[in-house]
Amino acid sequence: MKSFDTYITELFEKPYKWRRVGKIDVLKLDPAPRMVSYYFNTDDGRSISVDVGHMRTHDTYEHEAVIEFTDETFHSSFDLTGKGDAMRIMSTILDTIKDTIKTTNPDLITFSADKEEPSKDLKSVHRTGRAKLYKTMVKRFAGKLGYTSKDKDDGDTIVFNLTNKK
Repeated sequence: MKSFDTYITELFEKPYKWRRVGKIDVLKLDPAPRMVSYYFNTDDGRSISVDVGHMRTHDTYEHEAVIEFTDETFHSSFDLTGKGDAMRIMSTILDTIKDTIKTTNPDLITFSADKEEPSKDLKSVHRTGRAKLYKTMVKRFAGKLGYTSKDKDDGDTIVFNLTNKK
């Protein structure tokens, strides 16, 4: 029988195939964001985009990459659907983050997780496991990718900041 750690590792080794659109010159970044997007399709037919806004911070002039991902099929932020492929989707998003690090080596990576979101019928709000999943992933992978992590709980949202160890 496989251990849980082995199972999780195997899940993260099987991302969907993605394609990158856009390229940036890190030396020419300014405070106005420059976008690079990654696109992939899931086995259940959804189209996911991972958008990375690259910019220089105003105060320290560091290269910051702000990551957002969207289920383009429903034009909404990523939902944990319970259809069984959340780990593979997150594996693919992690793979695109690895590509961002490899191609641009940002000083800071920022993304957030909503702790609450409307139910599918939009009549109520329910808790999701998304913030917990992100925390687990950050804890497991940030150090391996050369980053330290801090998160800030803003009530409804947790903001994750990964800083390059350089």
